[in-house]
Amino acid sequence: MSRNYVLLELGQPMHAYDLATLQGESACAARALQNGYNFSTRAPSNLSEDMLVIADRGGAVGLAGIMGGARTAVATATRNVFLEVAFFAPSAIRGAGDG
Repeated sequence: MSRNYVLLELGQPMHAYDLATLQGESACAARALQNGYNFSTRAPSNLSEDMLVIADRGGAVGLAGIMGGARTAVATATRNVFLEVAFFAPSAIRGAGDG
């Protein structure tokens, strides 16, 4: 658990996803935003192709180091969670949360 405290101090907290909503066998991977990704958040966001996203087989499920998407959000019906713990270079995510 101390690992999360270090990431939080570095501005890189964990993110929880509803495991039942993730698509594909290898749950999530970081990659560049691609045309055709259908991604919606609970807050307005302007997406651009230079952003780094967390994606499953169905597309983007989160903005790397910023926020998760609506499709995979943990809710009261969630029974199992998938925890993402990653460190993203600040230069890779700088400005992505400003939209």
